[in-house]
Amino acid sequence: MPIFGLGIHVVIAIFFAIHAIRNNQNMYWLLILFMFPLFGSIVYFFTVFMPSTRIESKTREFTQQAIKVIDPTKELRDAKANFEFTPTAQNQARYANALLNSGQNQEALENFENCLKGVFSNDLNIMFSAANAALLANNAPKVIYYLDKINEIDPNFRYELCYLTRAKALNLLGDKDAASAAFKAAYDKAKSFEALIEYTIHAFSIGDFDTARALKQEIDMALSRQTKHAKQINAESLKRLQSEIQKIRGN
Repeated sequence: MPIFGLGIHVVIAIFFAIHAIRNNQNMYWLLILFMFPLFGSIVYFFTVFMPSTRIESKTREFTQQAIKVIDPTKELRDAKANFEFTPTAQNQARYANALLNSGQNQEALENFENCLKGVFSNDLNIMFSAANAALLANNAPKVIYYLDKINEIDPNFRYELCYLTRAKALNLLGDKDAASAAFKAAYDKAKSFEALIEYTIHAFSIGDFDTARALKQEIDMALSRQTKHAKQINAESLKRLQSEIQKIRGN
């Protein structure tokens, strides 16, 4: 189909040529695109254009989600098979993560702890994963234990998530005041939207309504400035917050 006297394949080649120039690609792409407009455009799309956009990541994400729906235990089976065939700490950590993602929190914790017995005994990422697994397994003392070890080695390691995880563990232990202090510290230090939401949910849940209402105003102001994508990222947390508010109104 001609457009202004040019074939559609030539128009596409021109589009990709402009993309190549704007993104400082090698000039041989111009030669390929104009000598072989159709074939060159196809090669350029898959070699340069697609990886430079979010199309590839979105496609990969969609594929991964589709696999989870079709075969939700595939990653767990593969990780377990790899670990049984080659029982390295790396394979055990992958298996532990797969267990965690499948909701087998206690078994995940045990595998993370086994990873920490060898050469990875001071691996901060594995320690944090163990703390997270312990939290999901309702083992608050273990959470505090691993977070304390992380803090001894590197106080700045993923400090926001460590503060939030500690706050949730303290809340699980029933120490509301210490949990409130930890949530506040996470928000004061990181000033992130996630920390703000978690702190607000906690304040509502313990009946600290003055703090909760003040924090909710900050959330509303932040939401008015956020993009649609940013709102989607925090959709689950916002849903939990709304559920907590509805609970209070119901009482």
